[in-house]
Amino acid sequence: MTASMTSSISDTTTFGRDLTIDLRDEPVGSMSISPSGRDVVLASRKGLYIIDLDNPYDPPRFLRHHTTWEVADVQWSPHASRPEYVVSTSNQKACVWNLSRPSSRAIEHVLHGHTRAITDINWSAFHPEMLATCAVDSFINCWDLRIPRVPVQQFSGRRAAGTQVKWNRANVHVLASSHDNILHIWDDRKGAQPVKSIIAHDARIYGIDWNRTRETGIVTCSSDKCIKFWDYGQKEDGPERIIRTEFPLLRARHVPFGWGVMVMPQRGSRDLYMWDRRASGDITGDPVAKFSGHNDGFLWRIRGGEQVDRDTREFQLVSWGKDQMLRIRPLDKSILAAIGHKENEPPRFRNTRLGAVYQSFKIEPPDEQVRTTPVVLPKRGRLFKNNTGASVSMTKSRGQTQEVSPLLWMRGVRMGKAEDWEGPENFGEEISWFEMRFPQVKFEKINVAGRTCRIVLQGPVGVCSKVVCLRLNVQVPPEYPKAMPRFEIEPSDELTKEMHIELINKLYKTAAGSIEQGRPCIEACVKSLLGEKADAIESEEEESSSDESAGDVLPEAKVVVQSFPLPKKCAAIFCGNGTSYKYKANFRKTSLFFPEKGDGDIDRSSYETVGAYATATIGEF
Repeated sequence: MTASMTSSISDTTTFGRDLTIDLRDEPVGSMSISPSGRDVVLASRKGLYIIDLDNPYDPPRFLRHHTTWEVADVQWSPHASRPEYVVSTSNQKACVWNLSRPSSRAIEHVLHGHTRAITDINWSAFHPEMLATCAVDSFINCWDLRIPRVPVQQFSGRRAAGTQVKWNRANVHVLASSHDNILHIWDDRKGAQPVKSIIAHDARIYGIDWNRTRETGIVTCSSDKCIKFWDYGQKEDGPERIIRTEFPLLRARHVPFGWGVMVMPQRGSRDLYMWDRRASGDITGDPVAKFSGHNDGFLWRIRGGEQVDRDTREFQLVSWGKDQMLRIRPLDKSILAAIGHKENEPPRFRNTRLGAVYQSFKIEPPDEQVRTTPVVLPKRGRLFKNNTGASVSMTKSRGQTQEVSPLLWMRGVRMGKAEDWEGPENFGEEISWFEMRFPQVKFEKINVAGRTCRIVLQGPVGVCSKVVCLRLNVQVPPEYPKAMPRFEIEPSDELTKEMHIELINKLYKTAAGSIEQGRPCIEACVKSLLGEKADAIESEEEESSSDESAGDVLPEAKVVVQSFPLPKKCAAIFCGNGTSYKYKANFRKTSLFFPEKGDGDIDRSSYETVGAYATATIGEF
């Protein structure tokens, strides 16, 4: 468990803004969200990526789990008492990850009870240690993580593969599963026979979801383009209402507010749709809202809800698309009102996430924070094979941690602006913005969550504009950009004490101008070290005047706009006629002297490394 940089979700700066994260190099199969709503987990064949939504510019934590199988589902435990548990599929096995462990041994349990690939996972809404899995082998297995070696209960859909399994949100003993076009209702107190079986659709069912308040209510969707609402407590097998769409459906879920249902098309559309489920009968009405761009997965990020007597929650839609883009967007209040959500009234839903500590599991935990629960593995021991056929363990070996480049990661993060300002608004945005604009500046170290970075550049120092290599350490306070950062320039042999003081004073003076306006100042400070103007680009008149005045001192604005090599202080050269010449750099002179033309004629290109930075006095050696 890691320390949180933000004490509460109410203090986060990312909740009310659009956010897009590009992961095109990492094919992700599924995603889920932590109980507190701070972290998102993305699962791929390579492993899990833990992204801190409060610090989206900070690279994710990576937990390696290389397998040849696509991840059919990943689910974060919704319980505030078990926020460290994540379960993901890997063919016929389910891996239970404990994020409070180091990544090298984060897999705490391996659930092996199916003979075919697992298709869905669901945590119990009442017991933090209970979960259910369904698979192509038609079985539904119920697991208790306190005794994870075998399922505590098993049901079978007989001839058809299982596509979805869901625990009831109002009854601890009831769960439902879908097999082909049949919906089965199970009760763990009544043996292996289903309580009720319903032929729900004309085609395969791909999505089911229990009503959040009514024990016997459930919704199903299918590739027959229908959303159907059922009450299995009634004697009649017909649906309560039907919503007909123009496309086959992959998912249908009740939203955590009002009387809405969100659906995800299987094909034919790349958008998400929200319908009002209060309408009765067989309808083909228009949806209440459409969310463009993503239809490969969605979930909700919620802020508020601590009050029991009134509903003060706010909502963000988190969606994932086939374009490998994670998108987060706030929900307009007009949409909430359209499906019957009423603010400041007593909440209608049971909230398993209530009381979750607002923390992030993105940072690798130290060993002393590891729980003492032993790792439980099946007797087979070796579980997967790599591409060469050699057996590999579930957990990654030491030294296999995948490093994510901070700069490459930040290039894929885009955050909506909170005000009419086109520039960066925070530390992460500024680093990403600055790195793309000034490729000659190198970052040796970046820690967005810790608000520190180390920058390496070459800049002019002193009256003679001597070009030196500078290492700048920056520590940004939590109130940045409204508070002054701390600058430190590492000492070197090329920097005198006077030069060091001059540079530090320049940095704080430049930063003060930006801080007064409430804007980030690191870019302006680094530009001043480069010898450029921090406020605006120089005009053509200034450039021409600088060229004309080059007789005394090199113009600062021209010194290291590009990464030229430093001039040599002395050297010797053999010319084509066998004559040797030497030159010595003299920064106080402003012209380059060459010998008279004749037998010792020298090509000027021999001295282009000196360029405009230094002058030379040359004589016969």
